[in-house]
Amino acid sequence: MIKTKLQKLLVIFSIVGLSISQTWAEDLKDIYELALINDPTFKAAEASFRAGKEYKVQGRAGLLPTLSISGSTGWNEYRLEETLLDEYNSNNYSGSLQQPLFRLDRWFQFRQGKALTQSATAEFAYQQQETMIRVATSYFDVLYAKDSLSAAKAEVEAIGRQRDQAKKRFDVGLASITEVQDTQAAYDLSVVGRITREAQLDSSREALSAIIGGDLPLLSPLKDEYPTPPPDPIDREQWVKIGLANNFQLKAAHLNTTAAKSSARASGSAHLPKIDIVGRVTKSTSRQGKFGGFIQNPL
Repeated sequence: MIKTKLQKLLVIFSIVGLSISQTWAEDLKDIYELALINDPTFKAAEASFRAGKEYKVQGRAGLLPTLSISGSTGWNEYRLEETLLDEYNSNNYSGSLQQPLFRLDRWFQFRQGKALTQSATAEFAYQQQETMIRVATSYFDVLYAKDSLSAAKAEVEAIGRQRDQAKKRFDVGLASITEVQDTQAAYDLSVVGRITREAQLDSSREALSAIIGGDLPLLSPLKDEYPTPPPDPIDREQWVKIGLANNFQLKAAHLNTTAAKSSARASGSAHLPKIDIVGRVTKSTSRQGKFGGFIQNPL
């Protein structure tokens, strides 16, 4: 289900990408793909997701059989005073296999690990959504800042022409000094506005560069005929219900609650009887020689 929802979001991203002017510049989909590779926030979430998948594996390990093997070897010598009578090597091998049959605490630990892994999956899905939103927001922030800067520059030029005309009118006596000063003040304010827009553009470009992990390429603007269909469903309450049913953060919180309950039940079951099947095999070998003889002393 999580994969299906994310695929729907990717389709939306693709549609938006097709609605962007198709030039050699990078569109929204291209920037998003760069973010998946280089965004430090997303890479950290990806690492947490990989670590979270191990919770289920660790919990299942307590239900699996345990095999232990050991061996030893020794060298033996038999001496009579300084005479070596016999020497040999002895070897011992042993193996044991233990399979839990009734371990209620381990069963709840497995359920805890399973819930934590599912929670990590839901949290990663949320981070994928957040990455899409951050990329789209930063992308359109840059486009908006560029358009705002273009408008600010046009305003500076227009007010500059008005100021120049006011000065010329003042020079020939058709305007007062107040009109000149008003147009000069308006021009100065427009220059301040342009500088502010330049700073906003630099800030938005730096924010997007941090997400994609490199220099920002030329971005494709939206087409003039960019479609904006109404939301479906149109009812606001329906969206609230959809959000409550599909919000990944809520799912992660519920799964964390389930994991906490399983952890508590595992601790409460630690005193219960435990039943295991245990099998052991031992083997000993030695290469021992035989020594014998007699002394005959005829009288």
